[in-house]
Parts: sequence; structure tokens; C-alpha cells
Amino acid sequence: MSNSYTKFDSLVYKQVQRTLYQVDIFVPTNSEEIIRTASRPALVFYHGGGAISGSRAENGWFPRWLLDLCIQKDIIFISADYSLLSPQTGFDIIQDVKDLFAWIANDLNSKLEDLGSKASIDSTKLAVMGASGGGIPAYYTGLYATPRPRAVIGVYAMGGDTLNDLWTVPKTEPWVTWQNILIPMIDPKSAKPVVDLASPGSDTPPTTETDIETHPRNMLSFWTQQEAIYPDLLTGVKGLGVAIGKHPHEERASKVEDKYRGLFPPLVVDKSFPPTLLLHGIDDKVIPIQESHNFASALTRAGVAHELVEIPGADHGFDFVGSAENFMEWLDKTGPFLDRYLV
Repeated sequence: MSNSYTKFDSLVYKQVQRTLYQVDIFVPTNSEEIIRTASRPALVFYHGGGAISGSRAENGWFPRWLLDLCIQKDIIFISADYSLLSPQTGFDIIQDVKDLFAWIANDLNSKLEDLGSKASIDSTKLAVMGASGGGIPAYYTGLYATPRPRAVIGVYAMGGDTLNDLWTVPKTEPWVTWQNILIPMIDPKSAKPVVDLASPGSDTPPTTETDIETHPRNMLSFWTQQEAIYPDLLTGVKGLGVAIGKHPHEERASKVEDKYRGLFPPLVVDKSFPPTLLLHGIDDKVIPIQESHNFASALTRAGVAHELVEIPGADHGFDFVGSAENFMEWLDKTGPFLDRYLV
């Protein structure tokens, strides 16, 4: 089977203030299958960047391996914008995933027809995948979107435990390596202007994408770890991360007010959550594998079918272009998972 597709760029699924929320859609053109059955499953991809920076674009963080897999299986691939923290919070990301899946179900097929595509999406056969910070909108999709996806995939995903020490205990010396480089402490003088611009509750328009090489937001994910403010940005509650971090880990969930608990997926996941595949590198220091361990434990307690694949020698971003081929033995587990629950 060929790997041909047609790409439809920058389709708008909603607008907030002057910010357009867009998707790029890759429609397989394996013509014999399309003619036989035009209505196809689809997979929505949410990019990484700590849910603070990044882009849906085909950049160095883009999962080319996953796009290739979807095209081989005649699954329509959708790379989507979502609100980046902050001034938006996790509540806005929840609204984004609801709006996106409603748009896919109600409006996208007519848009594809207008654009001349012979294919359409079967909205009863949707899956979602989040990489790194994209794990947060992916898990929110599994919890809150209608139609509910049939399957969720997390690749070194955040959102599995944003109450652990990484996010709630301030750092006083360098603490993390990425690609064998020790990340230096971030100077408040350089971070503070960006943080102030993006302070919760401001009237700054939403941000949905950044250049992954040069944008000042790119420092914010590490800054939130350094200052233990990620729960603050997720909820809009200043000081929440540090306050929660003063308690033992096993007590922290009980310190989250009811109105914010839905922003922390392990606290609210139940048996209705879709079957889930978690792929995580054992050597990941940016988002340690314990994050996926914690989410897998929550899925077990809820009675949700899931698999956690622990990948030896894999750092954060092991599936980036240029390194994914070294880990295909484990990434290839995605194919049977999609065959079972989606195709």
C-alpha cells in the first residue's frame, strides 16, 4: 500500500478574540480503499511543548512515524491547535477539545467535500494522541469530548501526575537533562516578562502556536518546573503549586478543590475512559516515566484497558525525526493498538 495523501492546511475550527484555532488534515489517497469505503477513521494529534509552547506544524517535533502509520492504515490524520498556557488555563483547553470534536462530527465532512476530497470521517471512529505537553489535551479529550474517542495514546505524556515534586517543589540548582545536556537555571529577568505577559486572568489573546526554536515561551515549561508554578497556570490559582508541594505526595490530591479536580486527569478518570496506550522512555528526565506509571495506576483502579510500554534507552522526544527509527520496535506497538480499537 502506498503512503500518499492530500494535505489540507489551516482549516479553522473556531475563533477566540482574534486568535484562529486551526487544524492541518492529512487525507490518505490510497485510492482503491477510498473508493471502496469513503468514510474513514481519524486520529487527532496534539503537539508537545509543555502545553505552553509548540505548534501543530511539521517541524522537528512532528511525529512523522505516526503520520506514516495512519496513512498506511487509511486513517485520516489531524494535527490540531489548542490553547497554550497561559493566560488560558486548563479549563480553556477542555473547551478546545470539546469544540474540536464537535466540529469534526458536525462540520468537517462538508468542509472536506467543499475542498474536493472524496473521503469523509466516521466520527464514531476517532482516536487521539498527545506527545509530551500534548498529553494534557489528549487526556482531556478522553474525559470530556463528544463524540468520545475510541482510543487514547500518550507518548512521554504530561498530565499523568502534575502534583508530583517535579511540578510542585521549587528548584535551587539545575535538575534536568535533555539529550545529554544539563538545562541551566532560568534567569528570572528573562522569564518574568514572558510570565507577566501570560499571567492567568489577563486579557491577552490566546496563544495557539510558537516557533519551537526562537519563541520566548519555549523557556516557560522548564521555568514552571523551576518555580513550581505549573499547577498555577493550569488552574489560574497563584501559589497553588508551592502550597500543594508542602504536603506529602499521597496527600496532595486531597488538597485540590473540587472545582479544579477535573484539570488533573488521574483524580477523575473512571471506567468510561477509552482504552489507552502509553509509550514512555525509561531515560526521560524532562517528563520522567513515573508520570505514566501514575496514570497507568489510575487507569487500573478505574478498570480501563491500557498498556504501558517502557522503552529502554529512550530520552524525551525519542520519536522526533532523526531518532524515531531507533525505537520502531516499540513505536510499532501503536499499529496493533489502532487495529484493535479504531480500524
